[in-house]
Amino acid sequence: MKIDLTQNLYDTAGNKLTVRENDQVITPELRIFLKNIALSETEDSKDNKDTDFNIFLELNNTNKEVELDNKKIVRLQEKLHKVYGILIYGQINAILEGKENPLVKTK
Repeated sequence: MKIDLTQNLYDTAGNKLTVRENDQVITPELRIFLKNIALSETEDSKDNKDTDFNIFLELNNTNKEVELDNKKIVRLQEKLHKVYGILIYGQINAILEGKENPLVKTK
């Protein structure tokens, strides 16, 4: 499945999520959240760590769009709830299921 890595995540008011980094406010794209999931330590299985690192490399080698197979999407979903809280979890899980982010403002 192709995933647009430039998507933003949103707060409960529908504003783009922002974070403070080095005294600057930035708006991280989906790519950053997915890379964090891939690199997060959630278990000790060597096979899963190899898979996680390969997912990270794919995400790290592109800025716009990535094609992830079902196995890699399932792996990200397995780790997602261990890494992020409900607001971020719900948005990313919807995107990984091929749906539109449910918090995107519609015109």
